[in-house]
Amino acid sequence: MKKRGLFQLDWALSFAIFILFIAWFFVFLGPQLTNSSNKNSLITIVKTNFFQEFEYEEEKIPLFIRSQNIGKYIPIHLNASIRWNKFAFSNSQQFIKNKNNIIFLPEINKSPEIFWIVKNKNSTFENTGTDLISTSDWTTTTDFKAYFTDSILTKAEYKGILKINDYKTYIGTEEFNPTLNSHENLGLASKYLSETQGFNNTYYIYAYNSIIHNYIQNNNPNENYTYRIEFDLKNYTAFYSDNSNFQNLTDSKELKTISYNKDYVTLYNSNDSLSIFFSENTTITLEYFNNSRMIKAELLLTDSLFIKFVFHPGNYSNITSRDYEYDFGIKQKIKAINLEEIQSANYESLKSEWQYPELNDFKISIYNSTKTISLKDSIASIGKSPGKNIQVFAKEYNTYIKKDSQIHPAVVNIRVW
Repeated sequence: MKKRGLFQLDWALSFAIFILFIAWFFVFLGPQLTNSSNKNSLITIVKTNFFQEFEYEEEKIPLFIRSQNIGKYIPIHLNASIRWNKFAFSNSQQFIKNKNNIIFLPEINKSPEIFWIVKNKNSTFENTGTDLISTSDWTTTTDFKAYFTDSILTKAEYKGILKINDYKTYIGTEEFNPTLNSHENLGLASKYLSETQGFNNTYYIYAYNSIIHNYIQNNNPNENYTYRIEFDLKNYTAFYSDNSNFQNLTDSKELKTISYNKDYVTLYNSNDSLSIFFSENTTITLEYFNNSRMIKAELLLTDSLFIKFVFHPGNYSNITSRDYEYDFGIKQKIKAINLEEIQSANYESLKSEWQYPELNDFKISIYNSTKTISLKDSIASIGKSPGKNIQVFAKEYNTYIKKDSQIHPAVVNIRVW
């Protein structure tokens, strides 16, 4: 009996020690577990609300321009349909959207040059003004002026000297006589449109350039036509298309005619030139007699054509045969943080909206992910800095930020206490 009593006493003491241990565990370790769980909850509140508030999805498509011309204000005319109701260039490049045409005058520094077109980006621009002045009868840029009647080109001057005169357009054997015509000053360009029931004839002249783009559209898809232009040449004494088609246009006492097929010709003198580019092989005819010179160009019009007139210094060696080519890349979708919105955010307002506990605080810091993170060199932040001797709980998340219209990798650091 005595041994049994001792056994029961030992068991009771052991059980009491066990109970004390359990009590000690919850008294001393329980608050730490609860504290850790509480900090995780605070992190979740901040993370969830932050990304809901400031993260957005950006959809964009790259445009690759391959150009032999390097410099500012290079006219780029894209005949492309972008099926977004609202879009703009990521670098806020000004542009004109006209039906399926996108026109802009970028600076080209290399080839290829990449431009990003972004969905849902506003395309409103500050009107800083250009050298283009335009009315329904004429358009001028620096050193250049073109004249129109019923939105059809009639003559052009370069550096104050008449270069094109008595310009005429023919469809088949009939001179083109429009039933409708319009003029628009688009800021970066002027547009002249003349129409008949079967054809559209459009001219664009670009700011900071001495260039005319002429687009001809056949609205009768089952019919083919001959499209012809002709005009008097002023102050040009020679022409060049290639090493087989070039000649001086010297004064002659009898009419002389030169005719050949090519998609390009430069007319020039000792000071400057007019280069003409056609969208396809063209029958080019030059006639000269005494000091009179005329050029004719005849093309087959099935669907559409374009002709480009470029007035420039020098001769045929001072211009490339084709300005540029372009391609669109693959559409991309990326989630990013809008840095501008973070920089203007109010901490107390967010804390209230996010229903963050009043007695707790947080700080969100954004860092460039390509640098070693230091709490002193954040790109942007929201919230207070914790005081000394305060236990802080922190987590980091990889993301992207939008800064200066560009997307960059970044890290979001969230601290709560």
